[in-house]
Amino acid sequence: MEAEHTPAITVNSWTANGNEAQFSLSNLGSGVAKNISVELRAEFGLRDSQEPPQISVKTKETPLTRTDISARVLEANRVEPVTFSANPSIKLTWQSGGKNSITPTDILSGSTNRELSADLSTVMYALSLGGVKTLRYEVVVKYDFVRRYSDTEVVYKGLVDVEADMDLEYLLLNTRGDGPEENMVSPDV
Repeated sequence: MEAEHTPAITVNSWTANGNEAQFSLSNLGSGVAKNISVELRAEFGLRDSQEPPQISVKTKETPLTRTDISARVLEANRVEPVTFSANPSIKLTWQSGGKNSITPTDILSGSTNRELSADLSTVMYALSLGGVKTLRYEVVVKYDFVRRYSDTEVVYKGLVDVEADMDLEYLLLNTRGDGPEENMVSPDV
């Protein structure tokens, strides 16, 4: 009976304006999709001739909210697209201290064993000061259904050179690589 109530989320289109992402989603399945969120999954490459900083980028799930009502659900058999939006964030964890701090001095100077959950602009600034050269990323829509099951859709992925003043829109405009794989949706930017 649970298999009969499975959502089938389709990303029709998506866009970014600054750090805000908007997704046009449909649910062609027979089950309700709930707790819809977006994740920016990332890994980075260091500049040449630099020792690796003790820093890691972690996925942070950011709720996607409907723009027509305040909800995180998408009804079953919903062919007509519904717009969801969010300001995705990323979580940085670092260990640093003293004069070799790898974080923005005005925010993180002198810190040790700390975390930063922030919008993409702040994280990119921290990464650029930390010697990060490139960022490989995936944009993923995640949702729950029937009891405790969940599913994800990889919407887009790419590689970008890290710059200090980069927001989500700028990241998407400057992504390089082979483009989206099958079943991925290029952003409208």
